[in-house]
Amino acid sequence: MFVQATVNIPKTAGLSGATAKKQVPDLNLSSWFSGEFQRAVAFNIDKKFGFRSPIVRFYNEIRYRLFNEFNSQVVQGSDGYLFEKGYRKSVCGLDFLGEEEIQLKVDSLETLRLSLEERGKKLLLLIPPNKWRAYQDKVDWDCKKTKETNYHVFCEKLYEQGFYLFDHMDYFNWEMESSPYPMYTRQGTHWSVYGAATSGLSVVASFRSEGIDIPSISFDSIELGAPRYSDKDLHNLLNLMSHPDNEKDSLAYPTLGFTGDQKPRVLVIGDSYYWTYLYLGLHEGLFHPESKYFYYNSTMFQQIGDHGITVTPEIRASEIEESDVVLLVMCEPSLADFGYGLLEQTLID
Repeated sequence: MFVQATVNIPKTAGLSGATAKKQVPDLNLSSWFSGEFQRAVAFNIDKKFGFRSPIVRFYNEIRYRLFNEFNSQVVQGSDGYLFEKGYRKSVCGLDFLGEEEIQLKVDSLETLRLSLEERGKKLLLLIPPNKWRAYQDKVDWDCKKTKETNYHVFCEKLYEQGFYLFDHMDYFNWEMESSPYPMYTRQGTHWSVYGAATSGLSVVASFRSEGIDIPSISFDSIELGAPRYSDKDLHNLLNLMSHPDNEKDSLAYPTLGFTGDQKPRVLVIGDSYYWTYLYLGLHEGLFHPESKYFYYNSTMFQQIGDHGITVTPEIRASEIEESDVVLLVMCEPSLADFGYGLLEQTLID
């Protein structure tokens, strides 16, 4: 176990999810006699001892198969559907900001939009779909359904003030009826990879309706296969030995082509849904090579594989100034942190 932990031979796959780690203090008389040094070292060893990953997976497999126990952040619905527990708060309205607070945020967004338009720039918003709403017959919301949610009130007020909003909740509900392949997966929390590719067609149409030149998307080929990438991220969180039981060879993984030389420079400020755009090459294929992605407005990426750079006020101001479009991508839970602090930061600047 010591050798495996030290040199990783034989290699073992890591566990999904965040791994806690404690900062080990300097070894001195104070940290030794207080026990602080020993506790930190023991804690870290417990998180990375040899063969820990397969041992944890074996333990989780036994709990799952015999007692139906698993990661508390995952909700098991019917027909093998898994859901991320964190979405329950938003669909039940438990994180509702209130109409007055939402109106203030929309007013601030209007101020930002006018500021950008004065400089010849566009501000666009995209709300990705929500698996909890699409498959509400397969999961217990454990609450009374309400329209006093951030999603309903934000959409209402944004439309009232003339914002162009890509509401993919409605778009996916309509598209699911005729789609030849799943727009969501049983084992994932986001849109499926195919669903994200389909949403790209809507984004292209929306950009053009705003007078923005952007390339066309073509589905050059489609490979059918078992869940991969984010299509099985909830199953990954279970950290089991077994692979997903459902959807084998039924999910679509397209190879996309792009036609057109006019690419807008876009600053995308969004959450984890946008990662699929990077996987598929949509970010690179549709937008100017210098377009950036601010993950939760805190870490900057330009393409898949980047390590990420911390977003500073100087970087933020420069990228906004250099971009043609600012695109906000906020899934339903993210609406509780509407704009990821961008509104306050730009107003202060």
